Amino acid sequence: MLNSKQLIEMTGISRATLNNYVALGILPSPIVKTSDNEGRATRLGYFEDEAIDRINRVKQMKKQGLT
Repeated sequence: MLNSKQLIEMTGISRATLNNYVALGILPSPIVKTSDNEGRATRLGYFEDEAIDRINRVKQMKKQGLT
């Protein structure tokens, strides 16, 4: 599983785009877990690894002119 930050970094999309994909049903809602990290985020959303493939497919379709 990938946290939302990792997914954003690996796919090059913005957090707003990630949120839009979830809102539109392109990606399933993340599994929210409490972070063990002492960073700023106390809760992180986690996505299945397949989310990378789905985002890449959407990016490819957008390049082809699809909305």
